[in-house]
Amino acid sequence: MVMLKLSAFMLTLGEYEVNGTGFLIIALGGIALFLPFWFLRDWFLQRWRIKHTMITVKYEPPSGLSPAEMQHLFGSLPFERTLAATLVSMLHQSYIHIEVKGERKLFKLGPKSSASANSYEKLVLEHMGEHGVTFDDLASSMASDATARAFRRGVHDVLREKKLIAGKQVNQFFIRSLKITIVLLLTVVWWPLFVFALVHTLSVSVSDFSSIADFASYGATYSAILLLPLIIASVFVMKYRSQLLGRRWMATPKLDRQWPQIIGFREFTVHCYRSKLKFSSDELSKKARISILPYAIAFGAARNWRDIVS
Repeated sequence: MVMLKLSAFMLTLGEYEVNGTGFLIIALGGIALFLPFWFLRDWFLQRWRIKHTMITVKYEPPSGLSPAEMQHLFGSLPFERTLAATLVSMLHQSYIHIEVKGERKLFKLGPKSSASANSYEKLVLEHMGEHGVTFDDLASSMASDATARAFRRGVHDVLREKKLIAGKQVNQFFIRSLKITIVLLLTVVWWPLFVFALVHTLSVSVSDFSSIADFASYGATYSAILLLPLIIASVFVMKYRSQLLGRRWMATPKLDRQWPQIIGFREFTVHCYRSKLKFSSDELSKKARISILPYAIAFGAARNWRDIVS
């Protein structure tokens, strides 16, 4: 039976033994450096670029994506927050306007015709009524599962019309999960085993084919033992990674080319709303904060979003 144990800073694998301290430093150090870089490199690069660049022009969302469409690419949101972001976006487009009565904000139709609105925006307008409605009443009237599904389906359909997402998403999700599983196997099984074999070879100054075969056998054994847990882990990694880098298994080649701009726009939105960016003028900074408000709600930067729409 293959056993790996730690005793007095010595590691034993079958009949092979190495210095535990050196092994742990090299193996765990490599894992700690490689995994974050491999999974989050695009996110880190875009954050660095946005924070270290002087903003001189208005930053527009790629492909004219709305807040609901943009967020759909990163994962589902609580419906009320998606609705709030959509309302502010529709307000910017003049599909609706706000009338303040006392301490309440009423959302009313117009002045722009709804003819050019997309399906999920029209769904919101249908629930608004002729005399206006508060956000809480609108959210309550649209709270049914059927309405929420119709809204999300509308967002999904618009993205398909823009040729940004495609079918066979389950297949792509499985393929990407399999790639992550392979990376995890290489990182948590084969890389430590390679380090162990390397440290052992350096310590005894000799190696032969039988030892290589033994280590390969150990790797196959541990891979078989850990395969199912790592498959499950890869699904959770996919879910977490999609919140930072998007649900890439949905993407068409067109969207693949635009992912860096989409991630960059999201980072711009978050840092702009939190006043962490350098603008060439105060006026441009103010205009940028106003224009990105619905996206700030969708991306979670505007934590007071309920106060904004209520």
